[in-house]
Amino acid sequence: MNQRLGRAVHNRFKVPLKQWNKWTNHAKNVFNKLYHEMRPSNQWAFSHPKMLPMPKEYWDVLRWNAAFTAAHIATGLKHFTGFKGAPNIHAEPKKRAKKRVTQKRAERAVRQLMESRRGKK
Repeated sequence: MNQRLGRAVHNRFKVPLKQWNKWTNHAKNVFNKLYHEMRPSNQWAFSHPKMLPMPKEYWDVLRWNAAFTAAHIATGLKHFTGFKGAPNIHAEPKKRAKKRVTQKRAERAVRQLMESRRGKK
C-alpha cells in the first residue's frame, strides 16, 4: 500500500515543500500535531519543573527541530542524509597530507634552532 495516497495533509506551518513532499502522510501529521502541541504556552509540559520559561524565539526553534526530527523518523529514515553539510557517516576518514620537507623549511628550522641556542647563553 502506498502511504502517500489517501487524504491530503495540509502544510499548516509552512515546511519547505522539498522536504514536505518527501514525508509520508503519517509523518506530516506527526509534524503538525507535535509542532502545535509544543506551543509556547505549553512549555511547562516539555521542560524541567525548575527551569525558567524560554524566550518565544528560542522555544520556536526548539519545537521546530523536535517536530522536524519526529516527522523524519516517522517516515522510517534512521538518520539525516542528503542535507547540505550533513556528514557522510559511511565515508572513509580523510587522511591528512604529510607536509613535505623542503629545502626552505629545513633551512628555516636550522636557523630557528641556532637562534634559540644563542638566546640561552
